[in-house]
Amino acid sequence: MPLGCQTFACTYNLSQRFITLLPMGVFDFIALVGPLQACIMAVAIFTNKVFQNPTNRYFAYFLLLLALIGFDAHLKMYYEGLGPFWALFFDIVGDDIPWIMLLYLPLFRFFMINAGGHLAFPFWWLTLPFWLFTAINAFIDLDLEFGVQLLPFFTKHRMVFYEFEDYISILLFSGLHVFGFIRFIKKGGNKWLIRLWWYTGALIVLWSALVLDATLFNEAYYQAFETSLWTAISLFVYWLMYSGLMQFNLANNRQAIRAQLAPAPAQTTAPKAALSSKSKTYFEQLMALMQTEKAYRNPDLGRQAVAQQLGISSSYLTQLIKEYASKSFTGFINDFRVEEVKQMLSNEQFNSYDFLSIGLEAGFKSKSTFYTTFKLHTGQTPSQFKKSLS
Repeated sequence: MPLGCQTFACTYNLSQRFITLLPMGVFDFIALVGPLQACIMAVAIFTNKVFQNPTNRYFAYFLLLLALIGFDAHLKMYYEGLGPFWALFFDIVGDDIPWIMLLYLPLFRFFMINAGGHLAFPFWWLTLPFWLFTAINAFIDLDLEFGVQLLPFFTKHRMVFYEFEDYISILLFSGLHVFGFIRFIKKGGNKWLIRLWWYTGALIVLWSALVLDATLFNEAYYQAFETSLWTAISLFVYWLMYSGLMQFNLANNRQAIRAQLAPAPAQTTAPKAALSSKSKTYFEQLMALMQTEKAYRNPDLGRQAVAQQLGISSSYLTQLIKEYASKSFTGFINDFRVEEVKQMLSNEQFNSYDFLSIGLEAGFKSKSTFYTTFKLHTGQTPSQFKKSLS
C-alpha cells in the first residue's frame, strides 16, 4: 500500500476509535451526574430548614441509596487502584450488600405518609428480603474472600442468587408501586405525587429492561438501556431539585401554616368618614368578607367577584373603597395580606416556615408581588422586618 494510503488508513482507524470512545466518556459523565445531583439534594434536605420535615427525610434516604448504587456502578473500575484493603472494602460495601433491595422502600414510605395511608403490617417487614440476601452474600464473601466455608451451597450457586436479588427487587418494587398508587396516591389526588409516581414508574421500567436484557439477550442492548436509565435518572433528579420538591414543600408548608393561623380577624384601615346607612351596610359586609371569611387569601380575588358577592357594581365598590378607606381596590386587599404576613412573622409559631410560603398563604400570587408589596407597605423586606422584631 502506498505511504499516503497507509497514512490515510491509520488516520481513519484512529478517528474511528476516537469516535467510538468519545460517546462512552459522555455516557459515563451523564451516568455520574444523576447520583451526584441526588447526593447534593439529599444533603440539602437534611441541612436546609426549607425542606426539613420528617417526611422529606424518607425522600433523602431514597436519594442517598440512589447515589450509592450509581457511584458503585460507575466507579468500581477504579477500586483496584486504591490498594487491596480499599478494593475489598468497596467491593463488599458496594456490590455485596444488596442496596438495590432497599432502594424503593423509603420512596414508598414517602408516598404512603404524604397520602395519609397506613399498612396492615409493620413497615420493617418489607426489609426482610434485604436482610436475607445480605446474609447469603456474607456467606459467599467468607468463602471467596477469606476461605471460610460455612455454607458452600450459596457459593456454588452464587450467580443464581445474584440474579434473584434483581428479580425479587423488580417484583417488590413493581408491586409496591402499583399498590401505593391504588391504595394511597390515587385517593389523595395530589398532582405532584401523581407525577412523581409516573416518573419513578418509568425508571422502574427502564431498570427492569436492563435486568431482563442480561438474562434474555445476553446483554445485547445493555449499553442502550444503561445509558437511557442513567440519563433518565439525571433528568429525574434535576426535575426534583429545581421544581418538584420545592413546590411540594411549599404546599406542605402552606397547609401547615393554614392549620396554625389564628382565627382572630386581621386589622386594616378603618373608614375615615361617617358612612350613610346604605354605604355603611355595604362596607360592613366588605369588611366581614375580608376579616371573617378571609377572602383576601384567594390570590385570584378580583374586583368583579367581590362586587358580585356584595350585590353591587364594581364601579360602586371602587368608589366605596376610595371614599371611605382612601385606597384602590388592590391596595385595600393588599393591606389585609401584608397585615397577616406581619402577624405571622411576629409569631414564633411560624418561625420554621419560609417567607415565601407565608406570603403565598396570605394571598400573594407570586414571590415578586409579595416582596414588592410588602416593602411598599412597610418599607422593609420580610427578612428585615423579621430581624427588627428581635
